[in-house]
Amino acid sequence: MIILTNKSKDRLRQGLNLFFAITQFIVPQFSKLTGIGRSISDMGSSNAPEMPMGYAFSIWFLIFALALYYSVFQARPSQRKNPLFRKIGFLTAGTFSVSSVWMLCAQILGDGWHLVALILVMQGFALAAFLETLKFSLESKTEKFIIMPMTALFAGWLTLAVFLNATSTITALTGGTLGLSHTVYAMFTLLPASAAALYVIIKSRGNGWYAGAVLWGLIAVLLNDIDQTPSVVVGSVVATLIVVVLCTLIFTRSHYRLAVSPH
Repeated sequence: MIILTNKSKDRLRQGLNLFFAITQFIVPQFSKLTGIGRSISDMGSSNAPEMPMGYAFSIWFLIFALALYYSVFQARPSQRKNPLFRKIGFLTAGTFSVSSVWMLCAQILGDGWHLVALILVMQGFALAAFLETLKFSLESKTEKFIIMPMTALFAGWLTLAVFLNATSTITALTGGTLGLSHTVYAMFTLLPASAAALYVIIKSRGNGWYAGAVLWGLIAVLLNDIDQTPSVVVGSVVATLIVVVLCTLIFTRSHYRLAVSPH
């Protein structure tokens, strides 16, 4: 049985974060570099009843860029004993590693329940890292504008992606919408995803980064519905969800500010 010292754990944590933050940029090119499988962009994302417009996925570049900066910063010897990094380090490493495995499996194996299982694990790591980060008093610019956005955006986007991935897989495997209308099937994706997002927004005391990722996704879903498969009912529901998320964010932030005010 191998027992790691604190110093060894710190170095392992730093190394894992740096390695897997880099692989997140490389793995998406696996199919193009090797000729094996198909690229993620060609996976037939239209399988899902409601998908965001293509531009929305550019958020991944921002998330990966923040993750890379964080991984390099936390790998510095001076940051080895940083309490925040010691608390979230293995969680972020878990997020990055599962993210890389998900992208690799998506290219080689295509749609399937393996992707749903992986994205659920990824969301578990990302959400835990985000909630742990909220417990710290973030003082440096790196903590405020790199680490918090990274964990929050990762968790926020995955909140929608978990449900979209699940329904996309069901559609791909069954070849349909389980006998349900497009509208009803879409609701099975959007309503639970939004409910989960609202819960986290309230629990995070109205974190703007997390809510921003959710709103970014919902707005892209609305625009795609209008452009590709216009449905008055679905469009109205998505628009309502956007308003509800925005109002919840504003109310929660206002309520928290009043709660902590000395007056």
